[in-house]
Amino acid sequence: MFVAFYVDNGKQLPPSIYGSDSKGVNVSATLTPVENLKIGFVGNIMDGHYSHYAACIKSTDINGVATCTPINGVQLQRQPKNRFAVTPSYRLPFEWGDVTAFVTYTHVGDHTQDISGLQHLGTYHTLDFGVVANVGKHWELRAQGTNLTNSLGLTESNSRFFGSSLGLDGTVLARPLEGREINVQAKYKF
Repeated sequence: MFVAFYVDNGKQLPPSIYGSDSKGVNVSATLTPVENLKIGFVGNIMDGHYSHYAACIKSTDINGVATCTPINGVQLQRQPKNRFAVTPSYRLPFEWGDVTAFVTYTHVGDHTQDISGLQHLGTYHTLDFGVVANVGKHWELRAQGTNLTNSLGLTESNSRFFGSSLGLDGTVLARPLEGREINVQAKYKF
């Protein structure tokens, strides 16, 4: 059950009480087809919607027009319909330690920014990599990169704004994916 409080022209409106129904599948699996090769998979398919609300939510759109929007059946905010990541990795053992290399492909499906479901944030894909070397018992050397393709995507927007948050010029305030990043790290384990 959710309880939401809304303000209209500085006056707090009565609380809205509603629920949600979500059906789906979550999977987390690791396959090891040959020694030292692992293929990891994490994913879900979700069909989540708001429910049990017999009224509509009064709001004012960005142009100042009063609206009343029903939310029953609207996709849950910020919950993608599907999301998955596949990570193959390979470990090379040596006398002095080991080296493991991996890549991760991630897909995030369509998601919305608020309970009205009017502002879609779209889908995005990322590609990450890493190489980790364990040297002896104490040293770990790591090179890792995220979003190597420098993909564009929106992870979330202002959920306190009801409805489409597009400005008059078509802009939206939202949190974007971080751009390409590569870092190198040396760690000594005591």
